[in-house]
Amino acid sequence: MDFTYEEKSTGLTLETYEWDHVWFEHAPDNTKKRVLLIGDSITCGTKPVINNIAHGEFYADLLGTSKALDNPNFISAIDYVVSQEQRLDAIQFNNGLHGWHLDAKAYEENYRRVIAHIIEKCPGVRVVIALTTPVRVQGQLEKFAPRTEIVKERNEAAKKIASEFSLDVTDLYSAVADRHELWCDDAVHFLDEGYTVIAETCIKNLRF
Repeated sequence: MDFTYEEKSTGLTLETYEWDHVWFEHAPDNTKKRVLLIGDSITCGTKPVINNIAHGEFYADLLGTSKALDNPNFISAIDYVVSQEQRLDAIQFNNGLHGWHLDAKAYEENYRRVIAHIIEKCPGVRVVIALTTPVRVQGQLEKFAPRTEIVKERNEAAKKIASEFSLDVTDLYSAVADRHELWCDDAVHFLDEGYTVIAETCIKNLRF
């Protein structure tokens, strides 16, 4: 499967399937604490579970996107969503299962650039980095796919950047790594139980 292609008019490397999913939970209510989840389809699957578990004690909003870290529209998408937040207490950031064209150096450089922008754009807002979950082998879910080695490398870069900016880290990798039964047959996404484990791990570190 081709994950990326070169957009001929710009020469940029983009995702074969580009998408954004924006969600504001109970948008009119600015009396409750609110976290913006920025991430991929795993984050999209986690958002409703976090809101269900939170029972309205706080709200989780969403910018789910296929955009890689080097996509020139990624930061503008973040700014677009942040500009609509009436209240924002925390941001949880994850990006590791897209942008396979990025080597380790480019991934780390672009990750650092995005995090620095978020911190500058949202002064006083707590930023939490969420590590990326493993990829398994279709039909053999007990095995990790080769791309998991890249995920592990990217998680090390994310932890390094978190340390540089004194940010907390939510270790979603360790939360699910030993439980292959949590995955869907596609070997990337999760069953309901898996998303519950991920959501509970996020909530624990957000400490709302």
